[in-house]
Amino acid sequence: MTSEPSSYRQLIRALLAARGEGRPLDAFVSDERIIGEVESRLAAVANAGELTIVWIGVNEKRVDAVVRAGDDEWRIVFGSADASTVDWLHVFERPPAFDGVANGRAVIINGASGAG
Repeated sequence: MTSEPSSYRQLIRALLAARGEGRPLDAFVSDERIIGEVESRLAAVANAGELTIVWIGVNEKRVDAVVRAGDDEWRIVFGSADASTVDWLHVFERPPAFDGVANGRAVIINGASGAG
């Protein structure tokens, strides 16, 4: 049975708080061999200031979360089998909004899922 998103919210908050305070992440990472990797991937997010979890989605062992600090926003994607430790983690900074180019054109490519 998959844990509720609130359990994963607590895990994300604890992980970011520990990283932001320079505490070791060994309590939050399931495999000690990836602690350094997780620390470095969370560095920009953890040093961004007051973070808000905007959205979280759980699909079995994969968790997607959007966190925001001011105008900056990141997507944190990680695996967790138990909602208490992280098995792997990736962080993607969202680019700033693009309002387009005056007199520009839009190209839309549409296809079946996985076609592109």
